[in-house]
Amino acid sequence: MARVSINPNVLRWAIADAGVELAEISEETHKPLSLVEGWLSGEVEPHGGDLKVIAQVVGRSPLFFSLKNPPIRSLPSASFRKPIGRDAHERPLSSVEQKFLRLAERQQKIAVWAAEKQGEDLLKLPPLHLSDEETAEAARIWLQWSPDEQVRASSKAGAFSALRNRVESRGVMVSLQDMGTDSCRGFSIPSSLIPMIVVNKSFKLGSVRSYTLLHELAHLIRGEEAVCDSPDDRTEKWCDKFAAVFLMPEDHLRRYSDKWLKKSWFEANDIDSVRRISKRYKASYHAVAIRLKELGMAGQDLVDAVRRGQLELPESGGGGGEPQTTPVIRLRQYGAVFTRLITTSVEHGDINPLDGQKYLDVARSEFLEMSSRVRRAE
Repeated sequence: MARVSINPNVLRWAIADAGVELAEISEETHKPLSLVEGWLSGEVEPHGGDLKVIAQVVGRSPLFFSLKNPPIRSLPSASFRKPIGRDAHERPLSSVEQKFLRLAERQQKIAVWAAEKQGEDLLKLPPLHLSDEETAEAARIWLQWSPDEQVRASSKAGAFSALRNRVESRGVMVSLQDMGTDSCRGFSIPSSLIPMIVVNKSFKLGSVRSYTLLHELAHLIRGEEAVCDSPDDRTEKWCDKFAAVFLMPEDHLRRYSDKWLKKSWFEANDIDSVRRISKRYKASYHAVAIRLKELGMAGQDLVDAVRRGQLELPESGGGGGEPQTTPVIRLRQYGAVFTRLITTSVEHGDINPLDGQKYLDVARSEFLEMSSRVRRAE
């Protein structure tokens, strides 16, 4: 196969941006490391087949490497502050967060490449309105979601699963990653084709995961990229409010409070009412406290009390359920959107089957089962 003229500066940028080691490029192309270094220095040009492999590894089109200059941007701009209950001053991303951010960007690039090959349309997110109330209502309409679905859900974990499925059904890629409890609860990366949300599964509460998912959806609606937990700046507060409003519309919540709690005001020590509202709407204690405050039904002291304490307990596990096989675990980790794009690309011959298995971290039989599961769910 003929050699292809590329810009070695762009090649170096793409490899670094994807967080890929040169040894991995050597392994995937089956070429010695010295030759890979020659490609990077510009001393020798890669063959077309090698460039195609490199493009798949770093999540770029082969034509990308012909650009005159590398893109200016590498990691997304990140607004990050420490988790609830800790010092809320800004801090830089930790090495763990940087690792998962690069991993997510690489995964998103592969997904965008696959979506472009498959001719998918641009994704139209719900419109951003002046108020969080109007934006949350637009998001509910977009997702065809009702708070009654949360009330009917058997658990907070079940509500998160249903909400995640609905978000993914609209084309947003949602990934669950184990980043540790010292890391952020989630982050988002916008895209006109495949926007992405990553939820940190180290936080086990289903209500916290739902809140994180909606908080990051708010960032995407605003057209922003962020790595955050619960910082104090205006944007983060707006996204917090959006999540709380989405989960607990005013009329729905007031009717419940009047009929069953017989209250229109909640004191700072009224954690039992917070617990009951949380259980009904499958919302986090934090979301409940924020919502009550915004509706003039509680003060900042209730929000502070919830924020300071570790009050919300995990739901008791119930045994049984689906066996946790590798395909089940990987599908939950990578999500339906990424899995569908990769398996379809393999079926169309756009991605080598071995690369498809690598992207989903499964063996051949497991890859086929994941493909079958995604098809059945469509």
